Amino acid sequence: MRFAMIKNTPGGKYYNNSQKVVLGNFYRQGKVEYVISLAFIEAVKNDFDLNDDYILTRSYCSVQYRPNTIYFDNNGFYHKVNGKKVYFSEKEQKEIQKKKTEFTNYLLSKYNFRLIAGE
Repeated sequence: MRFAMIKNTPGGKYYNNSQKVVLGNFYRQGKVEYVISLAFIEAVKNDFDLNDDYILTRSYCSVQYRPNTIYFDNNGFYHKVNGKKVYFSEKEQKEIQKKKTEFTNYLLSKYNFRLIAGE
């Protein structure tokens, strides 16, 4: 599984959701500029397989990837498919927890970043 961090603008359309896996806040000039949340990368359009040895395709075909927000509740980490919760496997849950720690440490070392209270 590949992971990414999403920059959510405070007050923006995708900002408010208490179950997002939030890594912390990115500050600029003393104000929260972004709230950073965790996501995984998934193919949303895949007209051909990049792992094939011989790819035969057309000029208008493409592969598109998008970040998909990761959420958390009492049952564990999940993502949404057509508005419904889909929980990750136990192995994926461990991988997500590890990546959450890794990304948080990266942000703390590189940027004007602060953890959310209670983290």
